[in-house]
Amino acid sequence: MKSPLWRTARAVPSLDLPFADTKSLADAVTGQSLVAFTRASSGTSVGSDGVLRTAVTNLLLRSEEFDNAYWTKSGATVSADQTASPIGSVTADKLIESAANSEHWAGRLSLSLPSAIYTCSIYAKAAERQSFSIFLDTSATRRTAYFNLSNGTLGAISTGITSSIQNIGNGWYRCSITLNAAESISNAVYTSAIGNSNLYLGDGTSGLYIWGAQLEQSSTVGEYIPTTSTINSAPRFDHNPTTGESLGLLVEEQRTNLLLRSEEFDNASWAKVRASI
Repeated sequence: MKSPLWRTARAVPSLDLPFADTKSLADAVTGQSLVAFTRASSGTSVGSDGVLRTAVTNLLLRSEEFDNAYWTKSGATVSADQTASPIGSVTADKLIESAANSEHWAGRLSLSLPSAIYTCSIYAKAAERQSFSIFLDTSATRRTAYFNLSNGTLGAISTGITSSIQNIGNGWYRCSITLNAAESISNAVYTSAIGNSNLYLGDGTSGLYIWGAQLEQSSTVGEYIPTTSTINSAPRFDHNPTTGESLGLLVEEQRTNLLLRSEEFDNASWAKVRASI
């Protein structure tokens, strides 16, 4: 549908980025996202309901590069760029099991994330293998959920988590698990499975497709945010806190805090007068 402004001007612009209207980075003329946005930290903005919200931040690096050394592989190898991803680019990798009687996975180890409620997700598609699982090693135990990639159903789920599977189309599913309570995270792993078991005898050639890994500090699955060498956060679309009016894309200027020891009031940098910290 053409913009009323286009009709009034009897012309179509070559570029139209109506951030306040669409709350997206897509160009209204082509429908394509022409703006590259990255931010290696989280941030807040005001929603249309006047509530201050934190932008989705992907805490995992190399979210579409499972062949990268950032991802540890055990009982498996990864072959890069083997099929079309959920967005159509041929960037989805194949997780290929070894011929060992073992677990077959790719994961990020030694995360050392503090206690919070986390959601871990990934896009997965069946190849020779149709069963898949995600597990998080937490401060309490390993939390695992199983997914059937042939019919889009959930399998066994550990206590302490909820899980979901969303049909994306073309055989792809977005699989996720969410902690029910705050826990620290040490490992996030994506693994091939047989039914509800990660441990099985592989044949050395079978596998499944994976793309778009995400770990976020949230109780729900957020929009997917791709990453490379740093964490990345979603663009923020701000609103007037009183009226709820959409203000468009929030881009803040760089700021410098001129005070040192901003969270260490017991430090000698801070003078104390008739008080102690």
